Amino acid sequence: MKCCRRPVLKVVRTVYHGPYEGLSEAWHEFAEWIEANGYKTANDLYECYLVEPESSHNPADWRTELSRSLVESRDLHRASIDTSVIT
Repeated sequence: MKCCRRPVLKVVRTVYHGPYEGLSEAWHEFAEWIEANGYKTANDLYECYLVEPESSHNPADWRTELSRSLVESRDLHRASIDTSVIT
């Protein structure tokens, strides 16, 4: 593993609850929310598995954090970001 420094980024994120088969739809809904709220995203995206199969055998318990880096297209310091959960 190689460590490196990255510049400070503004990020929008949400948490998806459920099996991995639903991640594609979760990303689609998340992208729609981002666009509807006037944000522009960079090309990178991240998934962080908060509760995964090793932690729980029940897919309903699985939690995946979805994150996208934002491009400075609006006043992000004053923007109100809804942290609702996609289920």
